[in-house]
Amino acid sequence: RPSNRRRNAGPTPAQCLPRPWEDLKSWPERACPAAAAHAFVRAADARTKEESCPAPDQVAAAVRCSPLEERIVEGLRPDSGHHRKGAVMRPAANSSSVAEAESVIRGHGPFFKVTPKYLVNAFGMMFLLQQLVLATLWLVGLVSVQAIYLMAQLISLNGLLFSAQSIDPKFRLVDSVTTTWAYLTLTASGTFPMYDGLENAPDGPALYVCNHASWMDMPIVGVMFTRIALAKKKNPVSFDLFKVIAKEDLLKLPVLGYAISSGHHVTVNRQCRRSQIRAFRQAKEWVEGGTSLLTFPEGTRSPDGRMQSFRGGAFKIALSLGAKVVPVSLTSTHHVMPKQALLPTAPGGWFSPNNSDPAMRAPPLRVTLHPAIDTKGKKEEEIAQEVWTAISSGLPENQKPLDSTPPLKNAKTS
Repeated sequence: RPSNRRRNAGPTPAQCLPRPWEDLKSWPERACPAAAAHAFVRAADARTKEESCPAPDQVAAAVRCSPLEERIVEGLRPDSGHHRKGAVMRPAANSSSVAEAESVIRGHGPFFKVTPKYLVNAFGMMFLLQQLVLATLWLVGLVSVQAIYLMAQLISLNGLLFSAQSIDPKFRLVDSVTTTWAYLTLTASGTFPMYDGLENAPDGPALYVCNHASWMDMPIVGVMFTRIALAKKKNPVSFDLFKVIAKEDLLKLPVLGYAISSGHHVTVNRQCRRSQIRAFRQAKEWVEGGTSLLTFPEGTRSPDGRMQSFRGGAFKIALSLGAKVVPVSLTSTHHVMPKQALLPTAPGGWFSPNNSDPAMRAPPLRVTLHPAIDTKGKKEEEIAQEVWTAISSGLPENQKPLDSTPPLKNAKTS
């Protein structure tokens, strides 16, 4: 468009888009947030010289969800060409689950917004003070382990006498320090999940696949492998821990990124083909060496706790290596730390906080291991469907995926 049309004009279409999830509640209940956002953009385009955007109720009152826009709300990628060029759409979260998560936040002290997107309450501030101590101890432990590795390398005369890596080829010391931090974090925050189906863990290496709804999923599943060792009456120290298949972006986080790199976990850049090949080779080495892998195939945390579509990379690794896949259901972790919270907002476990309002109690956390799935002779879609069904069977109704959500991303819906 000519530049003079925007001169002294009102808000741009992008500025007229609905703000993060908390502002969507002000829209009429019958209106579709995705469709209303589209109408917002179209109306703003037509009224560029107005001083203000159209009122939400004026736009949303005449808007109803089309099948395509319902897919947008459910978090799926819309068909190409539907969006106006330059418009950014965000999938809407399930309103009842978001409201339920916010009620838990409100029920554990006053909260405030750190950013327009993230909330923090009194419990989160207490957790932050604890983590200043625990994260420092975690970092000191990781640095101490690296000092031990360096000392071993010096004693071996840089590998002339013996291989320094032979002392700890699987970097168990690094992972043991991280697991200790996970135990302390869960204990200090009052988070005590129940672990069911530990006997379903195979004796050999496998790919453990979990749904992902909270940052607290990592310490919870980190403790899981030690619980498996105790359930199988093995020595937790000698029992192989696990390696995580994680986004390369996590390496930028303080302490956690250092733990991932020091433990030689598998990191992948989804946009880089070379990084994907390197991650596959690294995962293959770990599995062939007898070490299990852990991944969250959704690729990101669910905004409302409902299971989202899987990315197919993890299943391709299991299929090519012939490794078994163990589905793991993580229940109610989003109540402890929802995606909209910067820090945990409530304790969780086999007890409920003392609150007279049942709606403000964090439900018990549960980790359920399902029987291992054999991948031999199966296609990627078949494995994904079996894992999808198994994980969904262990989730409550408010976390089960919507009927129109396919197991694999970009899969065609019926």
